Amino acid sequence: MKYLGIISILIGIYVNLALFTQFFEMIFDTVIPVFLIALSGIGLAILSLKENKGTFHTCFASVGLLVNLLPITSYLYLLIGLG
Repeated sequence: MKYLGIISILIGIYVNLALFTQFFEMIFDTVIPVFLIALSGIGLAILSLKENKGTFHTCFASVGLLVNLLPITSYLYLLIGLG
């Protein structure tokens, strides 16, 4: 349970690569599985924030939350903005 923030950061890096590059296009045809993976990363980050064992854990959880949340919001903004 003490590595949830780091796992959330790694999930966020994967989500960034999957959404904005062509590396994982052969695995996922749609964006929905990537969104589900990002939601699990957000859930892990929130769980790690609620656990709050120390300063570093809180920092890792906050960074993991941002790394998972920003690509989803920017992708949805592009999807809605461009139609």
